[in-house]
Amino acid sequence: MLPGRHRLRASSDFTAVLRSPRGVRTRSRLVVTHATQTDARTGAPPRVGLVVSKAVGSAVERNRVKRRIRGILAARLDSVPAGTDLVVRANPGSAAADFVALEADVTRTLDAAVPDDWPADQQRVSQYFSHLKREEFFAWHSAVSPWEVEQYLTAF
Repeated sequence: MLPGRHRLRASSDFTAVLRSPRGVRTRSRLVVTHATQTDARTGAPPRVGLVVSKAVGSAVERNRVKRRIRGILAARLDSVPAGTDLVVRANPGSAAADFVALEADVTRTLDAAVPDDWPADQQRVSQYFSHLKREEFFAWHSAVSPWEVEQYLTAF
């Protein structure tokens, strides 16, 4: 069971994670993991949300998948950086998978979605843009392509 402070509950929070331009998405045969980290949640405990649709199976099968994924994430929550929001979406094949296969897929997608250097990378980007005024940032950002921004930030 995940403690209340580690749960995503509001629909707007789920939407923010799923549609975030700064988010990361990784997928496997059994699950898709979305992760995002915002400056507003810096230092806050990580939060997790689950999406298990009716395509996964009957209510019994969906609840079993949710319990399994919740248990896997609860055991791995200490490895997720503070301020990170995760949404794990179960694919239809997850109901037929055994616990070991589900755990392997969730762990693999979680490790790929939340890199070890994520907080340092986010801090680097925030520090660079923190000295720019709002108008300067928008003028700079509109003058270059997203590819150029990525190339510039990876140069550091």
